[in-house]
Amino acid sequence: MIILKILLGLVGLGFVILIHELGHFLGARLTGITVERFSIGWGKRLFTWKGKKTEYCLSLLPIGGYCKMKGDEMFKQAIDQNLENIPYEKGAYYSASPLRRIITVIMGPAFSLLFPVLILACVWYFGFTVQTQGNRIILAADYSFSGDMNKPTAAQRAGLKTGDRIVAIDGIRTDTGADVQENIAPYAKETKSLTVERDGSDLTVSLTPELDAKTGAGRIGVYFWTDPVIASVAPNSAAYLAGFRAGDRIVQVNGKPVANTVDLAAALDSKPQTVSMRINRGGVESDANLVLTYSETNESNLGIAFKSFEYRTPRYTIPGAVAKGWNEMEKTLVLSVRSIALLFKGVDATQAISGPVRTTVIVGDVAIQGFSAGFGQGLSVIFNFLSVLSIAIFLTQMLPIPALDGGQTLLFIIELVSRRRLKTKFVYYFQMVGTVLVVGLMFFALFGDVLYLFNK
Repeated sequence: MIILKILLGLVGLGFVILIHELGHFLGARLTGITVERFSIGWGKRLFTWKGKKTEYCLSLLPIGGYCKMKGDEMFKQAIDQNLENIPYEKGAYYSASPLRRIITVIMGPAFSLLFPVLILACVWYFGFTVQTQGNRIILAADYSFSGDMNKPTAAQRAGLKTGDRIVAIDGIRTDTGADVQENIAPYAKETKSLTVERDGSDLTVSLTPELDAKTGAGRIGVYFWTDPVIASVAPNSAAYLAGFRAGDRIVQVNGKPVANTVDLAAALDSKPQTVSMRINRGGVESDANLVLTYSETNESNLGIAFKSFEYRTPRYTIPGAVAKGWNEMEKTLVLSVRSIALLFKGVDATQAISGPVRTTVIVGDVAIQGFSAGFGQGLSVIFNFLSVLSIAIFLTQMLPIPALDGGQTLLFIIELVSRRRLKTKFVYYFQMVGTVLVVGLMFFALFGDVLYLFNK
């Protein structure tokens, strides 16, 4: 399974990087800069096709691609011969005007930003089904396995109770658990106004989500209520061998009432080898004894999936879908910028920052989980995740760090304003500093990846 995750992750991550490089390629073509080679993938070239000015390649490793522009040899020659300026060469990158180089550079991030708009427009045009939970909550503090019980959670301090429904946050309707998470997770340490339905009446409370140092997300200390009604039973699982079927409702575990799936999780928290469960099938109750085993990741062989809240998005017209895609891109971009700011507010950077290994595994994991729910839902899930990844690449590349697109753009803006050609040594040291910074960040991210894999 891990090999499949890595392969799917490489394809997904590579595709997003390829879109970015395609932007650089088209920017160079638009401004008259010669692209000597455009490769899909890295490493050994498996197939090549020679165009008028560009060699197009399909390479062995499916991890994005690259765009090699004319002028590298002249730059090396200027360094070797200690020349003050890089010699002029028609069609070369450093021989083009600063404005043309700026256009070429920013076309990469621009495509990384345009790509989410297009794929999200497709997702919203065709519509998709969301499998989520309802907006009814359970206080995590009611269960001993939920963590530190000595510190009141945000939900407790706000006076929320198990069974409440969060129907709006800051005036925005929250019909599902996903809606609640969407309006809580990005807003750690920011006060939110919640409209809560309790016993048929609405009340308004204020709370401030706590910061999860591992993820940077806001949390309030609640689970979402799911009735313990079985949706499916895995073949040869403990529940299957006990005769459980879809539609059965679990009402007791070891004599203790079970009102929701968190009650069931609490009953299994001690990892008992055998449990007695009572189910209700069509109004008739019966008992069964189940023998449980546990994997290295502490997952039991119970083999039960529970009914979730299913929501189908509305269909949009093409203009409406494009507008929706743009709005979703803007929202994700703003949330991503906010997430970067959280790195300076107590977030564990080794946990919150993903390097290439972790990102690859996550992309593959998202793809597998999405497609397990159906082909259409799998496509919508992976497209949504790739859009987030593409926006992350945009933000990363636009950082004003030498060797990244943002640093290159800043360098060329200085050249444009000063109207002085770049000095060879200045460009060389500028790129060297950038390379050291990028490599340092990469090693830091890889260190976090190693910790992540050990934890997995």
